[in-house]
Amino acid sequence: MEDCARKAVAAINALRLHPEERLQLLIARHERQRQQLALRENTETEQASILIQIGQICVRRERYPQAYESYEEALRLLLMVSPGSLSLLYTQGVCHHQLGNLAFYRFKDFLSAAAHYRTALADFEPCQELEEYDATAADMCRYTLAEVVARIESISPDPLRQEESE
Repeated sequence: MEDCARKAVAAINALRLHPEERLQLLIARHERQRQQLALRENTETEQASILIQIGQICVRRERYPQAYESYEEALRLLLMVSPGSLSLLYTQGVCHHQLGNLAFYRFKDFLSAAAHYRTALADFEPCQELEEYDATAADMCRYTLAEVVARIESISPDPLRQEESE
């Protein structure tokens, strides 16, 4: 019994010294939960929720490609669920918002970022009455979308606008 307690304390101390390992264990735990859910029918929403949590962890640990994959997979699962729920639509908007953030800030993929922000805003629009609705997320999408569009136009001005101004 004493030996078991000593091993447990040693394992906890080792995890404290290496927080990245602790987060990797948390991600592994979430992935196991998701795999168990995947064995059952109609668990796409719960699986997506777990993938969103994994995405959040990966962003905090600066594992941006892994975060992007998690949000994309969450969105793919959410799109498999029959539409109709505003809560589901809101969660899709959250995924698009996070994908837009990653595309813009981390990968400098301005076109993809703009598409994700626009879709997030369209998803958020009908959800304003929901309890979980966060107007800040929609405001940030609008603000960042304007920044993305300005960047795109500074790199490659719209030729149609140039013709109109001549």
